[in-house]
Amino acid sequence: MKAIYIEAFAGISGNMLLGALIDAGVPFDHLVSEMKKLPLGEYELINKRVNKCGIDANYFNVLLPDEHQHDVTIGHRHEHTHAGHHHHEHGDTGHNHEHHSDCAQHCHQVKVSEEPVHHHHEHRNLHDIAHIITHSDLHDKIKMQSLQVFTALAEAEAKVHGKTVDEVHFHEVGAIDTIIDIAGCVLALEYLGIEKIFVSNIHTGSGFVNCAHGLMPVPAPATAELLQGLQHSQGKIEKELTTPTGAALMKVLAVSTNDIPQGFSGSKIAYGAGTWDLEIPNVLRISIGELEAEAGGELLVAECNIDDMNGELYPYVQERLLQAGALDCWLTPIIMKK
Repeated sequence: MKAIYIEAFAGISGNMLLGALIDAGVPFDHLVSEMKKLPLGEYELINKRVNKCGIDANYFNVLLPDEHQHDVTIGHRHEHTHAGHHHHEHGDTGHNHEHHSDCAQHCHQVKVSEEPVHHHHEHRNLHDIAHIITHSDLHDKIKMQSLQVFTALAEAEAKVHGKTVDEVHFHEVGAIDTIIDIAGCVLALEYLGIEKIFVSNIHTGSGFVNCAHGLMPVPAPATAELLQGLQHSQGKIEKELTTPTGAALMKVLAVSTNDIPQGFSGSKIAYGAGTWDLEIPNVLRISIGELEAEAGGELLVAECNIDDMNGELYPYVQERLLQAGALDCWLTPIIMKK
């Protein structure tokens, strides 16, 4: 089985994962053409090589018009305070952007405009985003998994803010960015034929970050909610290294592991870069390889004696048991005490 092992030693965001998947072999042009199937209006996709502490990595991002003018309401976007993004809905303007400064090697910048979009007053809730995804021309499996991730994200935001999922609103620019990150990652994993996803301990960062609600702890509340059930730690770097979108992708798609999965044999390593320059390499490392089928394991055997039942019913009973999930079902005649 083809599998992927994700090492989130510098955190994880949607665009860092997508950058790594492009580095692993997903053609950027294929991603561009598939994303055009989503009616999202005007945006630019950035794809370039950067160097982080000596590691050559791929940097992917989404650039949106008028992005600095907007804040997200209840379900505010945390993505742009992380290593992977470029506008600050938390209000954290303390790091340098690298859309052009690291473009010394190979850089793609593609502008997409499917239809005019008025960004200034439009907000979208989960229902609106689901409509965009389900009415696109993407493959049904891509639609389904993308909606699962977006739903997890909206549910976490709703719980944190004490609202219903329908009351969580993403501003237009945040919604476009997040849709591309999520649908793009799901599409890229499908393109590579990945059947199983593992993720290491996730480094979240620490400290506090500014947002529309004031200072928020790192990991941000929605991120912390999504990371429940996944191994994670704060570490000593006072930055928001893991974003809600990155956490949502891992919650829905990945299995948490504290080491390289048993039976996993890697054949290719790829790197996706974040924006910031940190004291550690600000990259997400992924290993693609094969996972051996698990040997052994435990099975539950259920058996019973049946006395005086019409023999014509047995085939029906066997059929229903197999439909219910039994691996096998067999009958044998027995001699009972009477």
